[in-house]
Amino acid sequence: MRLRSLFALTSLALAAPLLAAAAPQPQKAASQKTVTPVTITPIGGHLLGSPKARTKIIEYASYTCPHCAMFEAEGAPVIKANYVRRGLASFELRNLIRDPVDLTAALLARCGPTSRFFANHELIMRNQPVWLSAAQTSTPGTRKSWFEGSYGERMGEIAKDTGLYKLMLSNGYTAAQLNSCLSDEAAQKTVAAMTEDAQKQGVKGTPSFMLNGKLLDGVYSWQALKPLLPAS
Repeated sequence: MRLRSLFALTSLALAAPLLAAAAPQPQKAASQKTVTPVTITPIGGHLLGSPKARTKIIEYASYTCPHCAMFEAEGAPVIKANYVRRGLASFELRNLIRDPVDLTAALLARCGPTSRFFANHELIMRNQPVWLSAAQTSTPGTRKSWFEGSYGERMGEIAKDTGLYKLMLSNGYTAAQLNSCLSDEAAQKTVAAMTEDAQKQGVKGTPSFMLNGKLLDGVYSWQALKPLLPAS
């Protein structure tokens, strides 16, 4: 999905999640810093744990997908504690961008050192009910600025109007850092290319998962993924 076509949309694809379920209530991200290594994969995803781990789990996620926020609350902590930190598996997160708000959140999650990505991701997902509601209830007048100016300016307006900007400021970032991340053309292209690759791989919804290179058909939740993982 090219950035031009993404921002050519006149309305936001913020509704119609894959399955009907309530997202978790907003919470603060865990304060404990992870010591598990994080690396960038060739496709641009963030991989937690050893790239040589025997079991390789990949999640395709969208920030405007309530089910992705649910998986972050239910499944991700278990995978990190019971598999990744014990060296039994690696966990890679890849983006499948659905709309400009999703792209804005993805760029903010990538802001700062690679080691901060999963903490940023968790913070954004856990607070999704707040900022996503702000996006969904925004007026046409508010959204007008989301489609004007440079990509950085557009996403800056989205971040401010939804509260994502304030959320990241509360997490220790400066305005200058956030503006730089939202204007990062290389990061924008990486996320767009990752989305195109996901579609070529046959990913049709989020969250979707790959296990050891195989896309799991019909697996869109922690309850469906858990039985397919090796014994921990």
